[in-house]
Amino acid sequence: MNASTTPDSAIGQGSVLLVFDIDGTVCESTEVHERAFASALAEYGCGGVQPPEEALVHYTDACYYRETFRAAHGRVPTEDEFTAFEARFSALFQVLLTRETLLPVAGVARFFRALEAMSSAQWCFATGSFRDAAKRKLETLGLVQDATVLVSASEFESREAIVEAAVAACGWRCGPQVYLVGDGLWDYRAAARLGVRCIAMNMPADQQAALPREVPRFADFRNVRGILQLLRTAADPTPPMLDDV
Repeated sequence: MNASTTPDSAIGQGSVLLVFDIDGTVCESTEVHERAFASALAEYGCGGVQPPEEALVHYTDACYYRETFRAAHGRVPTEDEFTAFEARFSALFQVLLTRETLLPVAGVARFFRALEAMSSAQWCFATGSFRDAAKRKLETLGLVQDATVLVSASEFESREAIVEAAVAACGWRCGPQVYLVGDGLWDYRAAARLGVRCIAMNMPADQQAALPREVPRFADFRNVRGILQLLRTAADPTPPMLDDV
């Protein structure tokens, strides 16, 4: 069942909404994405420029482009420059996909088939990627339908705003029956700030080490039974609090 068709009245005990990140979480697309992004930056006079770490307050394409452009040119990009960059990045990403194959994180297809059979679960996608590239990744994996909710860095700059908008677009409100599934520590931070739960999926070991012990973690989606059991038995109404990580 797609979450976009679920009204507020359907929210209740035994129902969960899963909000999936894309790159590194459901699709092994990070490296291809970053190559296309770097090529686009070079074309816009930002090649090899590294913005100050403290300026990268959001782990999204929108924030990274703005701050890299600022570091290179001493100003933020205009709206037209932003639109042109996003379009060029999307075109370069499409070119790379004519030569390379995007692979799913292990177990994705089987997991989503099982999820479709779980009447109490709905889902959507919230990504720090620009929209066109994100949609192409989902199409490649067969995970996008007409009613699929997808919110991206094309609409919002911060992870929190992206996730919150995806949840709202599904007719839900942030709370302990919402799970953010992601591969980065930034996903946990966004989840904790929004008061939703986090499932670490395909997360590097060094980032897992910074997570609170109670945050569930899976190497990939092959443990379908374990993931679905976690969703069915989530009884604690209080999500993990944000640690100083």
